[in-house]
Amino acid sequence: MIEERRMVVQGKKKRRSKTHKNDTERETDPRGEASVGSATKTSVFAKTQSAMGNDKLDDMAFAEVFSGHPLVRVGKYVLIPYVLYLSYYYFQLQHPEVVSLVTLGLVRLRPAIYNSASPRQVLIVGTQGSGTVQMASTLKRQLGLEIEHESTDAAWSFARDGSVSWFHGIRFFAPTSQKEK
Repeated sequence: MIEERRMVVQGKKKRRSKTHKNDTERETDPRGEASVGSATKTSVFAKTQSAMGNDKLDDMAFAEVFSGHPLVRVGKYVLIPYVLYLSYYYFQLQHPEVVSLVTLGLVRLRPAIYNSASPRQVLIVGTQGSGTVQMASTLKRQLGLEIEHESTDAAWSFARDGSVSWFHGIRFFAPTSQKEK
C-alpha cells in the first residue's frame, strides 16, 4: 500500500511515499517540480536522524533542543564549579572590598595589591635544586605569609607577600651595554 504525507519544510513541499521495503523521498518546489539532487541528501539525512532517535526534532523548539543536548546537560556540572572557583579568586585577590561591602564589614579581607604600586616584601632567589620549594612551604606554614614558588602573579595566586624562585635571579644580573664599539 502506498501511504502519502505532505510536510512543509522551509517553503518547499516534501512528499514522502512508502512502498513495501522502499523508502523514497521527493522534494517539490511550490510549482510542483521535483528537485533531483536533494532527494538523496534528504533521505540520507532522514535516515540518519531516524537512526539517532531524533524523529521529534522537527516538532521541538530551539530551547528544547538546546537544553536536551548532552553537552548542556553535562556542562553545567563542570561550568558552575569552575565559575565559582574563578569568582573566589577574583573576589579574594583582586576585589576584597566588595566582600566587605556585601557582608556590611563583618568579613574583612586582606587588601589587594593587584594593580597597585606597593612592592612585595619577600624575594628569595636560589639556584635550581637548592630547596626553593621547601623554603616557600616553610614560610607559608610557619610564618603565615602568602608566598608562592615560581609565581609572581598576585591577581590569580596567593603571592601577595612575595615569591621564592630561581628565575628571578635575572634581576641581579649586570645590565649589558647597549652601545657597540
